[in-house]
Amino acid sequence: MALCHYPLVSWNRKNYGACMVHGHCHGRIDDFNAKTGDLRVDAGIDSKLARESGGFIPLERLYAHFCSIAQNDNFAKYVVENRERNPI
Repeated sequence: MALCHYPLVSWNRKNYGACMVHGHCHGRIDDFNAKTGDLRVDAGIDSKLARESGGFIPLERLYAHFCSIAQNDNFAKYVVENRERNPI
C-alpha cells in the first residue's frame, strides 16, 4: 500500500496490486478514481468514502473498498487483467 498526501498516477508496486491511499483533493477526484479502475482512493475527511464511513475511514473499510474494486481480494490478479485499461 502506498500512502501520500497527494494522489499519484503511478506508485511503487502498483503493477503488483499495491493500493494507493491519498488525501488533498477534498473529494473532487472520487469520480476520476472510480473511472480509472486503479486501486486508488481519496481518504480525506471530505471524500465520498469518508462521508459514507461517518468521518475517519477504518482500515477494514479501506480493505473492503479495494476488494469491491477488484471484485475479490486478489489485487495482483485484478491489476494484470486490467492492464490495458490502466497502462501506467
